Amino acid sequence: MRRFAKVLAVLMTLSTTGCATLIMHSGIYSLEELPKLPTRQAVRERLGQPTTSAICPDGRSVETFRIARKLARCRQGPCSTMDLLGELYMGVLTLGVPEALYTPVALVKHEESKFEVAFVYGTDDLVVEGPRGVSQDTDANAVCMEEEARKKFYVKIEDKEYPWDKATITTQEIRRLGNLPPDLPVIEEQPIGTERTLGENEAIEIKPGYRLGRAPNYKRG
Repeated sequence: MRRFAKVLAVLMTLSTTGCATLIMHSGIYSLEELPKLPTRQAVRERLGQPTTSAICPDGRSVETFRIARKLARCRQGPCSTMDLLGELYMGVLTLGVPEALYTPVALVKHEESKFEVAFVYGTDDLVVEGPRGVSQDTDANAVCMEEEARKKFYVKIEDKEYPWDKATITTQEIRRLGNLPPDLPVIEEQPIGTERTLGENEAIEIKPGYRLGRAPNYKRG
């Protein structure tokens, strides 16, 4: 009977030892570790069911996922299989007591540290962008809104932002849009501080989604 009790105790120790270690070693260190996933089906096969999903106004669709982040770090960088086996062995020697105490903490840290990513699909279910890191609790509808904003054009004139409906704008159109004097030159000021005078017949290309802090500012000379 005593022998049976000892065997049972050992089996229980082995069954609980290493929980925290396995938790800390599961997942990925960075999104660069993910292989190229070309289709919605490939994404779901790799990451499981999405946390949220939405269809954008242009027909494309977005899905968001939470991916486990590997928290364990060893002296020489990412941990090897031998590092993992060594930690499991130490857990057996200590009868799993440290593991039992740390496992709940590891579970919480593991959940809170997950990567939040989004994938954007075309109407043919091919991946057109992703994985894109997004802020915590960002859902698919919010990503759709970001996608729409990225396709719109904005022109910054004397520190005020104006929506625009074309991919180019001329010097005369900048004057009219910003109510600038017709007899003064128009200066283009880049975010890095460089300036140049626009030609009277010049057409400037506008990058979609470039807004305050990224787009040039136009002002009277």
